[in-house]
Parts: sequence; structure tokens; C-alpha cells
Amino acid sequence: MPVITATFDPAVDVSPADAERFNARVAGLCLDQLSAAPDKVQILMVRAIAPVHGASIYIGVQYRHQDFRSPGVMDGFMQALDHLCVELFGKTPRIRCFPSRNDQLFARN
Repeated sequence: MPVITATFDPAVDVSPADAERFNARVAGLCLDQLSAAPDKVQILMVRAIAPVHGASIYIGVQYRHQDFRSPGVMDGFMQALDHLCVELFGKTPRIRCFPSRNDQLFARN
């Protein structure tokens, strides 16, 4: 963890190069701002099969709650994601972050 899922409306132009840049920069943000372990970062880019209701880019962030991931840290992380989407795709994303406490997380593989 963290798991970043970015869902794109079919009308959003996502070139392979922009997808690669998005993945690399989001991974960097996870390492630098969230202090995530490199082997724990997962980034999923999903294209909706039909026009989405709401924002044309939706980013969901699931992460383990840690005291150092304060509201200020998370705000900076979301701001960086916001700027990245505007820069690469010309769209402002809707971003939602969901912390999980370690005692409430069950995982496998």
C-alpha cells in the first residue's frame, strides 16, 4: 500500500507516453511524500467503457494510516496529483483518499 486507482473517462486522451509519465511521477510522489516502500506502491490506470458521471478523472487512494501521513501531508499529495493531471491530461481530477488502520487491513500476496 498505497494503491492508487485512476479512472479515466473514455474521452480523456491518454497517450502511452503520458500514461508512463503518470505512473512514474505518481510512484515518485508515493515514495517522496507518503514515504511508501517502493515494493508496496501499486498504480492502476483504468479507462471507463462508457462516459462517467461526474469528473472525467477520478483518483482513489487507499493507504495505511501512519502518524506521519498527516492531513497536511495528504493535502500536499493530493495537490501534486491534481497538478499532474492538469499538466498531462488537461483535466482536474476528483481525488478521494481512504486510510486503513493496520488492525483493519487483511491482505494476501
